[in-house]
Amino acid sequence: MKNSRIIESYSKALFGFLTQRESLEETLVEMEEFLHNYSEKLQFFLENPTISEEIKLSTFREISTQLEFSQNFIQCVEILIKKNRVECLRDIFQALITLKEAKSGILKIEFRCAHHPLERQLVEIKNYFEKKLACRVNLNLIIDQSLIGGCIIRYRDIEINGSIQYKLESLKGEVF
Repeated sequence: MKNSRIIESYSKALFGFLTQRESLEETLVEMEEFLHNYSEKLQFFLENPTISEEIKLSTFREISTQLEFSQNFIQCVEILIKKNRVECLRDIFQALITLKEAKSGILKIEFRCAHHPLERQLVEIKNYFEKKLACRVNLNLIIDQSLIGGCIIRYRDIEINGSIQYKLESLKGEVF
C-alpha cells in the first residue's frame, strides 16, 4: 500500500475526529458516494500541484454544497486538500472502514471465487478465519468466473491469491 504510514496516521486521526462527533457512519456513506462519482478530471484537479489550495478548496466547497454533504465530510476532505494528501483519499476511506470494523469486533473478508461454493464450505471458511483471527467475521462472497478456479481472499491489507488464473500467469512468466 502506498504511503502506508501516512494513510494509517490520517485514518486514525479522522476516525477519532468523526467518532467524537458521532458522525462516522454518515461520513463513510458520503465518502463512498463522493468516491463513486470521483471523476478522473476532478481527481486530476484536486491532486494537481500547480493549482492553488484556495482554488481547490473553493471548488470542492461548491461541489459539496451542491451535493449537500455534511460539514464533517467537508472538513475531512479539506484537511486532505490542505495537507496535499488527496491522492490518499481512497486508501484512507478503506482504512476508516477497517478501523470501524475493528472497533465493532467484526472483520470483513472478501472471498472471491470462480464458482459458488457449498454453504457448508462457506461456514467452514468463516469458522476457520474467526478462530485464526480471534474475531467475528463477515464473509463477502464474490463470484468471479475469470479466476477459472480457486479463490482470492482479502482482509485488512492481506491478499491470499490461490486462483488458477494467478497460477497460470505465474507459470507463463516463468516459461517466457
